[in-house]
Amino acid sequence: SPQAHRDRSHIILFQRQARIISSLPITIMMLPLAFLTLILLLQSIEGTNVAISSTGIAIAALDSAGLATRILPNGSTMTQSLPIGLSSVADVSIDENDFVFVFSTQLSGTVCGFTLDAENGDLDEVNCLSGFGVAPFSGVSALGGNLIVSGGTQGLTHFTYNTESGMLSPTSTNNLQLAVVGLPDVVMVTPTTIAFSADLSVGFGNLIATIAGGTVTPVRQFPIDGSGFSNFIVPANFALVSDVADIDGDTFLYTAHGVMTVVDPTQNGAVTEITNGVPSGFQALTVSVSAMDKRAYFGGLDSGNSVVLVYDISPSNPVLVDTVPVAGRITSVAAAANNTFAFVVDDGTSVEFASAMGMDPGMGDPTSSSSEVYLNYVWAFAFIVIVML
Repeated sequence: SPQAHRDRSHIILFQRQARIISSLPITIMMLPLAFLTLILLLQSIEGTNVAISSTGIAIAALDSAGLATRILPNGSTMTQSLPIGLSSVADVSIDENDFVFVFSTQLSGTVCGFTLDAENGDLDEVNCLSGFGVAPFSGVSALGGNLIVSGGTQGLTHFTYNTESGMLSPTSTNNLQLAVVGLPDVVMVTPTTIAFSADLSVGFGNLIATIAGGTVTPVRQFPIDGSGFSNFIVPANFALVSDVADIDGDTFLYTAHGVMTVVDPTQNGAVTEITNGVPSGFQALTVSVSAMDKRAYFGGLDSGNSVVLVYDISPSNPVLVDTVPVAGRITSVAAAANNTFAFVVDDGTSVEFASAMGMDPGMGDPTSSSSEVYLNYVWAFAFIVIVML
């Protein structure tokens, strides 16, 4: 009968609705897995960092490719042995005495100190310390006997080291929180002044802190209206990077965070955005400054292509003097002498070198391209679609 037919239709509709509703919790439960997979797929891109000694030797932390050095300008990249228990290194810092310190996320967070042979570029391990939290972004900086690890959302960890031997020692400051969301990177301004890259709750920017009697105390903040969470590569290439220079008796902190800024970190105020000659759409990822040459090197992306913008910072308003193209996706830059710089790219296995007049013809070939990033996003999106179905 018509009534029986309508009843059967209602029953079938109800059964279909029940199946859809019953599947919702499973779909919702799978969302974290989908997004975790997205992160892991993006993790196949490895970040890299580089620093330069006072004698012109570049030291690079190349993630799973290990630790490498290159005597600039004409030397080749030399792979260095990693400490026992480590198979990757994420960040590197060199102090004023050319002690080299590297950071790894392995062994629950590890820092290692090395001496550097100025003749052949070899590194000799001094000691390593492990057992501090870092997540999801982190960095390391050392100067004048103090070393700071910015542990992301896990806070900061403070070490001291012997300025004659480079021997690291722990302090009681382990994973200290500074009433901010996270500390993805760090640079020492002086042996007792720290400039953190920070998620300040109200946005990103610089957090300045001091070290006195073993106590780290925040003193001022400089918010930056920049790129936020864009352009990061875990674990040590969050696109909020700073470097410091003393020029004509004044101290300046230069920062790359999508935009390029400069500020005096020693007193309260606001950052000044550097705008001279900036290509439309340029996203600054990293920066390094040469106080001697009065040059700032901002590495970043211009319409998806990597470039280094070279600025003359001798005037009060920095002036663009050159734009140097870079093959691969730039992750870190380090200012060298005589208007030159070293840089590394994601998934790179060598230290590259360039001058403000163009690329070094003897440089190696970076091993990645923006297409790898695109493919990772495609596969991640496809997986999420499959899970949702």
